[in-house]
Amino acid sequence: MRLDAPESGIPPLYALYFSHIVNRMDSGTSRYNSVLDLGCGKDLKELRILDLLGIPLCVGIDVREKPNLTRGTSRLTESCCVGANLPFLVIQRDRELAVHYIRADIDEYHLPVADCSFDLVMINNTIEHLHRPREVVEECKRVLKVDGDLLILTPNQAQISNRLRLLIGRSIYYPIDYWLGEGEEHFYRNGRRYFAGHVREYTVSELERLLRLVGFEIDDVRFFSSVEVPESRKLPVFRKVKSVLLRLIERAVPRTRYMISIIARKSDVP
Repeated sequence: MRLDAPESGIPPLYALYFSHIVNRMDSGTSRYNSVLDLGCGKDLKELRILDLLGIPLCVGIDVREKPNLTRGTSRLTESCCVGANLPFLVIQRDRELAVHYIRADIDEYHLPVADCSFDLVMINNTIEHLHRPREVVEECKRVLKVDGDLLILTPNQAQISNRLRLLIGRSIYYPIDYWLGEGEEHFYRNGRRYFAGHVREYTVSELERLLRLVGFEIDDVRFFSSVEVPESRKLPVFRKVKSVLLRLIERAVPRTRYMISIIARKSDVP
């Protein structure tokens, strides 16, 4: 099944994000038999996509207690993780592909999985929420097999909308009230209150610097935005004009697009 097919039920933008993974698998550049998704969320959206791709072992980690079950789920059982003495949920799908869910806080940066366990580790819309990004990326390297890939998808701090906000004197961050403790997007860890929104967004050069510092080799960099996804809803004239102008800028300068996608490879060179 094509990821962008209507019957797949996958949002068009997600299908676009994962298209280069499909291309790498089809071309033989990478073979993914096991995938770890950090910050998979309650809806298991990314794990569902990996399921559709036919990857035998899909494991998601998130701090939430239980995921929301998605269509195609046949049963839910308790089991234990290979290489880790922690409980997790096994979602057995109709096509007998197991999707594993581990409850853990990845911002504690010790992933509850064994060394050299996965062909691909994904950090999708998650690294911008982390307080210790370097330690988490180091853990990704530890659990990846030699020549395994790390995929990071994250908002681009240099996107055109952020540049325009700064140009007119507006902040690109969450409202100051959130940082002052007045907002609702907070959580508690070890008795301390933490902000649960975007702690920090990155430019592509900053992500490349982080990955090389940990010892990864940059293999592929792409930029995505709503440019490639047709809009379904009706917009006011002003919004339509604004959308067209932003699309023209994003097409002319890809580094101003909304999302960054980086694939980095773990080399066997220490």
